Amino acid sequence: MNGRQPLAIVVLAYKPDFIHQTIDSIVKQTCSDFTLYVFDDAGPSKLGEVAALFSGKIRLVYHRFDQNLGNKDLVSQWERCLAFVNEEWVWLFSDDDLMDKECVECFYQFIAQNKEARFVRFNTRIIDGENRIIQCNPSYPDHISSLNYLWGRLTHSLRSNAVEFVFKNKLLAEHRGFVNFPLGWCSDDATWAKLASTDRLYTITGACVSWRASGVNISVMNTPAYNKMKFEACMQFLSWLYRFLPSMGAAQYKWRRIQSKWLYSKLGHIDKMRRWSAYVGALERTEMYSNVTPIERGLHKLVWVELKIKGFIKGMMPGLFLRGKVPNQRKITE
Repeated sequence: MNGRQPLAIVVLAYKPDFIHQTIDSIVKQTCSDFTLYVFDDAGPSKLGEVAALFSGKIRLVYHRFDQNLGNKDLVSQWERCLAFVNEEWVWLFSDDDLMDKECVECFYQFIAQNKEARFVRFNTRIIDGENRIIQCNPSYPDHISSLNYLWGRLTHSLRSNAVEFVFKNKLLAEHRGFVNFPLGWCSDDATWAKLASTDRLYTITGACVSWRASGVNISVMNTPAYNKMKFEACMQFLSWLYRFLPSMGAAQYKWRRIQSKWLYSKLGHIDKMRRWSAYVGALERTEMYSNVTPIERGLHKLVWVELKIKGFIKGMMPGLFLRGKVPNQRKITE
């Protein structure tokens, strides 16, 4: 390994649609100093046959679990997979996303120049099922604190997907593992905030990760059962924030307003007639809503009115809310 620190790329496999493209993007890395783990979560297709096509081309470990866990408890599946991994660095990856061929090389160059780094990420783009670029996400700063990361996520000024983060195994252990919410929804944000609370989150430039909006992601599933579980996870995330923010020296009153707006933004699956009562009912269930004055309680509820007005204006004059030019529909080079 030429003295380099070992890296494990851990692919959580279940869907067969793009797994060949995903593994191929990893095999084509300009630097091969890593071990690729493919963990088959009792998938319906023979994912092992796809993994076998790359045998001998790279250090590859394939393991199939007898029982599916990810559909019930995604975070427990992450933990089950990492129990097999002994490498110093871990990169959790999915079964349908892609990485630029320079990603691993850029990673090693970065940690060689920033020896204190224990938590890093790549900038990202969004692609569709045909590998066409839908959107290039805004770049992060060179490094970011835990509170700035959370603020960006709650205000939607920062995008984040689990596949862009690489962390030291030891750092995750120091923070007692992942934060577990239903479906793993918001679990990554809470976990990354924890890791960044003791270590800066650095951004690696020179290569990107492509996150695929394929229509079968948990994030776009819109069934009543999934929506209920995702919203419950949002509620648990806000309760977690209520306990976490004071530990970081953050004043709760400065954060409650953006948390209220963020919560309302998660109610898009509820029809407009019931959204107000659902929003107020949800607020009253969260820990952040306890011990506030009647005036502040009323201001939280007025967030709904503010967002309704903005929604009306956006419908009338959408150009005022455009955040950037959408790139041409070009394909990622395979």
